[in-house]
Amino acid sequence: MLLGPLPTGTVMSWRLRRPRRIGLYEAQILRRLLEVGAKFPPSPILLASIENLIVREEGCGGFQHDSLDFGSSRGGSTIIAGAIGLMANDAQIELILWARGDIITYLELEPFDGALRPIRMPILESIRPYPDNAFECDEHDRENETANDPT
Repeated sequence: MLLGPLPTGTVMSWRLRRPRRIGLYEAQILRRLLEVGAKFPPSPILLASIENLIVREEGCGGFQHDSLDFGSSRGGSTIIAGAIGLMANDAQIELILWARGDIITYLELEPFDGALRPIRMPILESIRPYPDNAFECDEHDRENETANDPT
């Protein structure tokens, strides 16, 4: 039975029938992301937990993302690392790692405008920190908006 179009804002992901242990390459991605993009040095407990993570859900906001959900809930999670990388098709993506304390809860892969789908894990060696000036434009734009705001 067809129920009609999905409501706006619906997130498409795949809850795995049988959760699986994190793959070797996925674990390497997490370690590289923490190496180049962690806000603070990761704790030994967090690093030791990577190989034991259980993938419970795959996908994020679309049918063709390789994002990984490790927890039953993302509530209370914060971003602990962020970086950029290249997929095999040379499209640039953003990698964002979420955790609750020393527990990794989610690896988010976000495409930049114009990135071709599907969004897949990046090439390990391509993962690098954000450029030093990545957010200067945003801050400069906000300053101009504030200066020009008549209220």
